[in-house]
Amino acid sequence: MCPCANICERYKVTTKTPNNIRYKIGQKWCGNCSLFMYYDEIKCPCCKATLRITPKTRKSRSKRQESFVTAH
Repeated sequence: MCPCANICERYKVTTKTPNNIRYKIGQKWCGNCSLFMYYDEIKCPCCKATLRITPKTRKSRSKRQESFVTAH
């Protein structure tokens, strides 16, 4: 249940995406609305919470960092 005005439903990801590439392809997580979305700003469009742009777990973050270093 979304505690906000449900504006974020317009930006919600509707396709199945593997969790290991969500952040790589530009999806962001809103903790208040509990959904992944495609949105260009830092804050959620409806609840104004900061969107997560990196994985939460240490293991996932380190994998993401390793792939970033090898790409650049």
